[in-house]
Amino acid sequence: MKPKFTSIFYRLLWSYSAIFLLLFTAIFSVLFIKISTNQVHCTISKLHQEILNDRHQLELELFQTLTNVKAWSTLSVMDNLLTDDADQQLMRRLETLKQQYQLKGHVYALSNKGVLVAADHPIAKNLNVNVWYTQTQTSEPFINKHVSPVDGSSIIAFWQPVKASFNDRQIIGYLIITYPWQDITEFLANMPTSRHLMLFNQAGVTVHQDQYLPLINSIKMLNSTDKKSWSSSWLTRYTETPDDAYYEGTINQQDFFIEILPNNTATPLTNVWQWVSLVESHQIYAPIKSIVIDILELGSIIACIAFFIIYLLSQYLSKPIQTLTEIASEIANTLDLSKRMDSYGNNEIGKLATSFNDMCDNLEKMWLEKNKINQDLQALNRELEQKVAERTQHFAWQAHHDTLTKLPNRELLDEHLTQSIARSHRNSTMLAVLFIDLDGFKAINDDFGHEMGDYLLIDIAKRFIASIREPDTVARLGGDEFVILLEIEKKEDINKPLERICALINEPIIIDDKVLKVSPSIGVTIYPLDPSNSDGLIRHADQAMYQAKQKGKNQTQFFDSET
Repeated sequence: MKPKFTSIFYRLLWSYSAIFLLLFTAIFSVLFIKISTNQVHCTISKLHQEILNDRHQLELELFQTLTNVKAWSTLSVMDNLLTDDADQQLMRRLETLKQQYQLKGHVYALSNKGVLVAADHPIAKNLNVNVWYTQTQTSEPFINKHVSPVDGSSIIAFWQPVKASFNDRQIIGYLIITYPWQDITEFLANMPTSRHLMLFNQAGVTVHQDQYLPLINSIKMLNSTDKKSWSSSWLTRYTETPDDAYYEGTINQQDFFIEILPNNTATPLTNVWQWVSLVESHQIYAPIKSIVIDILELGSIIACIAFFIIYLLSQYLSKPIQTLTEIASEIANTLDLSKRMDSYGNNEIGKLATSFNDMCDNLEKMWLEKNKINQDLQALNRELEQKVAERTQHFAWQAHHDTLTKLPNRELLDEHLTQSIARSHRNSTMLAVLFIDLDGFKAINDDFGHEMGDYLLIDIAKRFIASIREPDTVARLGGDEFVILLEIEKKEDINKPLERICALINEPIIIDDKVLKVSPSIGVTIYPLDPSNSDGLIRHADQAMYQAKQKGKNQTQFFDSET
């Protein structure tokens, strides 16, 4: 009797046979791929070692520069930083050191107050070297890539404190040695063209890349390049070494193997940069092209045989499954749950048909319940959306206003100040910025309590609001400090508003038979007589207010850039 292959067992048997054939093909291919990648391993390891050697060479050169600045900072001639003719004596000594050691950069001496005292070459007086002096107040002896305050070139720098020979705890100045960034660029540009190098600072911004690479501004932009997941799954798995982390990515339609070198204690100076090596993919794949071709030819033959077998099996196995799929698709498109599947006997397919029909029955019952639930959910969702909108509007107001006085806070003040500056510039008018501090407010808090102090601040705020006009602004910065923005035609127009504001503040506040009295200290700066930006205007008005406070209570002081 001819056997009937109607059981799902036989169908699965043939399916597993086909799957086994495909798995055999995959294993056969992986073995060939592993052999091929072993040939690539040497290439990647060599390139990795080359860049480590170059980095070590640069590390040694920078370390020598740091060693020099440490040694020279202890020279006895540095005691001249305490004398009046320090600049001449030090300049001659610094010139000698530069010539003797053939330094690529320059040597500078700063006083302990950050004043540039001497250099190995003639310099202008009163140069602003805050970029160096600020770094000397930290513990890091290395200053990353920046613009030289002396000649405007790109440099890095090393510094060391200069201590008095008679007291090694007294810092009398600082010694700075610069290193031209151009020399680092030229050193890195002389690397072999088989690989490319990029450097990123601690903020992730590109500080160096060679001319053969597409423009990449930051390491974030590099990390956003398209990565080839298939490469990471087999090639890089077999080419990784303990010190590297390669992945393949596409930059401007060009494929690269990218390695982000980890920092380590052996290179402390160059650790300030993130080193990234890029190698064009075709250089990595070149040794395995012939092997890949052989694998593809053999794999194609095996694939053709496997696909032919799968095709025959699919014809045999797919008929009942296809019928089920068509009915399920029709139900999905028409939502007609009355469709049912014919029985296929007592085998697994027949049981599947019965289960499918039962499922349709249950879905039809659930559909009505689902519609009712959806209606309830939609009503609830609309209610929640309305509440969220109201709460969002409330939070937005709180984010820009002081909770006690309801006045604009610093953030909203900055917006109004920026708009007022633009309006003043556009209309050729002036903008007065008043920084007000309440004299005697602390005493009221101490004598009567914070609740009474808060009541006073609220009353003062109401007086301010009543005394200004549109589009003027009054804001509270915190504590007893307020800022008022007044738009005026000329400088003299500020006098009457100042008198009115002083009178409002000086007027006593009576609360529960208690007389509260404060006076204002007011600092004033006027745009565009003071051409600063918004932060600068507030800072200058604050400075003027402190000058007013120094003169006594109830005083007004205009900002003067010369003082």
